[in-house]
This record gives sequence, structure tokens and C-alpha cells, in this order.
Amino acid sequence: MDRRPFLLGTTGVLASCAGCSALSSQPVMLGLVVFNHTDSLYTVQFDLLRTDGKSSQSEGPANPKARVHSERIDIEPREDGVNRPSMTRREDVAETRQYVVRYEVWKNNNSSTDEGHVHFFPTGDGDADYVVFDIYSEGTLERR
Repeated sequence: MDRRPFLLGTTGVLASCAGCSALSSQPVMLGLVVFNHTDSLYTVQFDLLRTDGKSSQSEGPANPKARVHSERIDIEPREDGVNRPSMTRREDVAETRQYVVRYEVWKNNNSSTDEGHVHFFPTGDGDADYVVFDIYSEGTLERR
């Protein structure tokens, strides 16, 4: 085989493979989704904590867990006359891995209705993972 066509052919193959390897190295990202099944505004404070304690934002020496993401989100009420919940979504809040998700919920930004935590374990399905919650009439946050 002539050397020039061989080199030109392999250059194209190598260039196409380089793009594939770059795509596969992208981290899978985690998102938060909250469905509000009520007619009231709720505010939810979320804190994502790594369970291995590695982060630049340490929770302190008494708590070896590390905060990766912290956000207070207003969850709008469902629309009048609509028989489906409102949905609030936050994309790409952290890389997907095992977390403890702490939360606190307030109705109309003034009365606390719920607090607690859930453990999140990645599914490994697709390009993104989500922690999904529902708010019902009691103001409690339930994980789906």
C-alpha cells in the first residue's frame, strides 16, 4: 500500500476518535426538581453534602461531610384551574456522585413546614441525574 493514502486515511480515523474520547470524559451532572401540588408558595433550602468529606467548603471539624452546593429556591404554586403541579428545576448543580441532601421547607417564606435529609445514589443512566421531590398540602417534601 502506498504510504501517503495510508497516512491520510489514518489521520481521519484518529481525528474522529479524538472527538469521541473527549465526549466520554464529560462528567454526568446532577439536577434538582421540585413539583408543587399546592396553591401556596414554598421556599426550599437545599444543601448537597459529599459523604467522603472532600470539598473546599468544609462543614467544620465536628462534621466531616463537605458542602458541594447550597441554594434556596422559591417553588411557585400550581396555576389556578390547572390540574397539574408546578415544576421548578435546577440543572447542573454538582457532579453526580453519592450525596446527603439536606433540606428545609418554608410556606410563604415565613413558617417552617418540614426539614430532613435524603441519601442520593447515582443511577448511571444517561447524561444527567436528578433528585426529584414533591410538595403536598401538608408542606412536606417527599422524594420520588
